[in-house]
Order: sequence, then C-alpha cells, then structure tokens
Amino acid sequence: MNSLDLGCGRGCRRVSSFLYRNLVRPAVCGIAVVWLSLSVASATVVPWMDLKEITTQADVIVLGTVESVESGWSDDGRIIVTRATVTVERSLKGGPRARVVVETPGGRVGDLAMVAAGAPVFHAGERLLLFLEPAGITVGGVAGAG
Repeated sequence: MNSLDLGCGRGCRRVSSFLYRNLVRPAVCGIAVVWLSLSVASATVVPWMDLKEITTQADVIVLGTVESVESGWSDDGRIIVTRATVTVERSLKGGPRARVVVETPGGRVGDLAMVAAGAPVFHAGERLLLFLEPAGITVGGVAGAG
C-alpha cells in the first residue's frame, strides 16, 4: 500500500506518500527556513560606524588588558551577563582611570548558558582598545561602565 496513515482511526482520510513527499514535507521545510531566517536576521542589529563616528560617540576610549571575566545575572535578574574588568594602560578619551568594567549580554551561570549573537567575548590577558559609553548605552553594540 502506497499511503500514509495519519493515525486517526479507520474512517480517517489517508494522504498518499506522493503528496506527502512532494507537497507537505517541502512546505513544512520552507516554513521552517523562513522562520529561522527571520529570527536570525533580527538577532543582531548594530549600525555600522566608521572610526570617526565611533570616536565621536564614545565618552571613554581606553587601551587596556582584560584582568578578569565573570558571568552572572543582570541587576534585574532577567538575563545572564558577562562583566570583564579591564586594567587601563592608557586613557585616550574621558579622563584618567585605573580600570573599567564592560558588561555584555551572554555567559554561563552554573548549568545555564546564554549566547547573544554579535556580543563580544572577552578573555583574561587579552589586550583591547575600547570605545565606551555609560552603562545602559551602546556604542557599536557594546555596553560599558566607567
């Protein structure tokens, strides 16, 4: 027999394998692809800025080295965030400071992990040039706290 039983009893209509293979399966796959592409496309939207724009918008620009990286819950407890403490080697804008803390979405707390598409990942010992604004404001997609 060349048909697919939908499992809804004796009087249930049967769908031929041909229709299932050539209409139903491609339609479901097509819907899944469209849904996934829409969710991925909206995951990260960061406006492109050239060096002059990002320099103008940043309140603080520092050259430094990542001292430590710790993940935890955001202040409101809704998402996991990672806080990277950066020892400042040279302050290029925004006055002198010994260190800055940069908070980005994503990280791991116990068995729970959250990945934020497009968010930077910091590693202890990494040397960085950071363009920052006060916490809660982003420059090129990264939130910073002075």
